[in-house]
Amino acid sequence: MTFQVVDKNAYVLPGEVDELGIVLKKMKPGDVLIIISFNGENERLVEQVKQAQIRGIVTLSFTSVSQNKLAENAQYSLYYNVIDKQVPYPNRNESFFTGLYVLNDLLTMGYADYRKNQELEEQDGKGKKEKQS
Repeated sequence: MTFQVVDKNAYVLPGEVDELGIVLKKMKPGDVLIIISFNGENERLVEQVKQAQIRGIVTLSFTSVSQNKLAENAQYSLYYNVIDKQVPYPNRNESFFTGLYVLNDLLTMGYADYRKNQELEEQDGKGKKEKQS
């Protein structure tokens, strides 16, 4: 994840290990949990998303399939396209996740713009208060 460029911590955790449970314990209400899943059918992830929401953590899923349990249970869901292509060496099908990278970059850039606009509004508000006094 590229969120370090907007001064936000991001952790990439493997889905088959329960490190998410450890990270969830450190998260606070208002934090954002982004779950990336190929098919969105991992029951443990779905349950952890539900637990995060109970604690006031915002949940966002990135999945390649629009109809799945994770997307149904996350507060926000975004979808990416996977391209399967036959490659000549070693003569097999490969899956390309370019759409996921683009989605991540767009989310990061959008958040950077949001933060910049917030800062400009705060500066504008301070300038108006100074003029009034």
